[in-house]
Amino acid sequence: MNVLEIQPLTQPVQATVSIPGSKSYTLRALLLAALSCGAVRIHNALLSDDTRAMSACLRKLGKQVKYENQALAVSDFSDDLKHELRRHDLLSDEDGRDPVVLDVDLSAASMRFLIALCCLLPGTQILQGREGLNKRPVADLVDSLQRMGAKIEYLDRPGYPPVQISSETLTGANAVISGETSSQYASALLMIAPVLAERLGQNVTLKITGPLLSRPYLEMTRQTMANFGVATQWESEHRICIPQGSRYHQPDYAVEADASSAAYFFALAALTGSAITVQPVNPASAQADMAFLTILEKMGNPVVRHEHGITVTGTGIRPLGHVDMRHCPDQAQTLAVLAAFADGETYMTGLQSLRVKETDRLAAVCAELGKMGIHTEATADTLRVYGGRPHAAIVDTYGDHRMAMAFAVAGAQLPGLKIRNPQVVSKTFPTFWQALRQAGVQTRRPEPDKIVLVGFMGSGKSALGKLLAEELGMQFMDMDADIVQRAGCNSVLEIFTLQGEPVFRSLEQQCAESLENACEVVIATGGGVVMNNVAMAALCRNARVLFLDASLETILERVGLDLNRPLMRHVDRVRQLYSLRQPLYHAYAEKRFSTENQAPERLVEAVLAYLAGSVAGRRESLEEAVSV
Repeated sequence: MNVLEIQPLTQPVQATVSIPGSKSYTLRALLLAALSCGAVRIHNALLSDDTRAMSACLRKLGKQVKYENQALAVSDFSDDLKHELRRHDLLSDEDGRDPVVLDVDLSAASMRFLIALCCLLPGTQILQGREGLNKRPVADLVDSLQRMGAKIEYLDRPGYPPVQISSETLTGANAVISGETSSQYASALLMIAPVLAERLGQNVTLKITGPLLSRPYLEMTRQTMANFGVATQWESEHRICIPQGSRYHQPDYAVEADASSAAYFFALAALTGSAITVQPVNPASAQADMAFLTILEKMGNPVVRHEHGITVTGTGIRPLGHVDMRHCPDQAQTLAVLAAFADGETYMTGLQSLRVKETDRLAAVCAELGKMGIHTEATADTLRVYGGRPHAAIVDTYGDHRMAMAFAVAGAQLPGLKIRNPQVVSKTFPTFWQALRQAGVQTRRPEPDKIVLVGFMGSGKSALGKLLAEELGMQFMDMDADIVQRAGCNSVLEIFTLQGEPVFRSLEQQCAESLENACEVVIATGGGVVMNNVAMAALCRNARVLFLDASLETILERVGLDLNRPLMRHVDRVRQLYSLRQPLYHAYAEKRFSTENQAPERLVEAVLAYLAGSVAGRRESLEEAVSV
């Protein structure tokens, strides 16, 4: 069931697609906002797995980051608020006795940017992420910072996360970094350089050795810094000067739409002969993947640049011979998919960075094109695709968002192509599948599209929800986590302690209303949401509501004296609310599942069996009604 089938277009279409803000600009803006004088509002920020991870890390470092009025607001905690947070053990002491643990999930850019940032901060910080991130190298960046005086230790494998940073003292004004592995290393050093220049009382220089991969991303960093008030200058082909005396200051910053996200729809137009307009794209954007338009134009596909968008009119796919992808490697998978349909050979170079991404992207794309009957050859930094007539297959995504989106383009042409684990797109483009439908390409998956889990705290909603979402190929949404994000806090306890329960309940209703038309998602609700009729009306719209139940004794045993749960400070109140809410859970849910003595995996099997049976029953009833 963890598969999404793409329905091919039956004829070319004319469509307009809206895309979100750029991940690359959003992450840079968040870091610069953290280093800025005064509060910053980031408009059109991308809300995705990567940007949420970065925001959470900045909050643990003492910044307020919250989403309000359609913008990310970044500012310092007040001294009074910091004192209150430390009183509740929600923020570590500045003297570094307790390390601050920063979890960047799977965001390699956040890891690299934060390593540099933490070298400016007091105390000790541990930076870690999920398993896949620990395969992404950081050695060149760490070596450079160590040469500048930083104290950084590897906590597992040398050269890779997790790392511990225990020094805020950088003494070197001359940073040297290799450009051959990732431009993110140079960007990380560049962004902290103005603060370092101010501390040292002199200009800082950044020297880049070897060829610079993805140079447009470094230019994007320089452009964002300029927008925040710090101008940098190339002194030579490999040396940048960051002058003393400039400080970051920008009360309002607008993130451009994401060119990487737009590229999939440009490719879709070319492959299917459609005319697709993507907006709001800046035609003059410095983003690296704007170069993909040049590649499509060389294939003969007209590109028209408007004031706020770009239209590609597809005329077909042609082999291009040699293509240098050094400066836009993120679209190598997309071009490989298009090249599979071209009657000839396409040879891509400059792909060495793809070996150390979310997965080995060269190996992954070769394996999946091979399933489709397309011969490929790859070296350490090249890919050769022998185009022809690909056939549909079930495409594995390897935990890589770009594998899912690139091969979805092929599904618009090939009947029966399926994407496994389609939820991986949430890393950078959570609304990709909705945008694909905007472009006229429908998808099909087992019903239902939205599942809502209700139940008392400790009933297992989050644990089951994550497993269920994975099995169904849906996104997982934890309402409490979203509320914490909206409040700009670190936990539900922090909201209750500092802002009060009415604020929490107001945010809870806002969150529920935002999910009214959500689809392809499993939602784990907070235990008290059933007390709010407005919130539940929004959640129940077009949803399957399931009640996870456990006895109060079991819940108290599971939760124990977890003081991070506000109710656990008043056990008598817990008993009253448990009795009050039980009838409401039954009233809203179509099915009750007991979580007593149930392993989560077995419970998932039971839920899936129920959903499959109930879907089949609904279809039979519909067929009977139609036949009558």
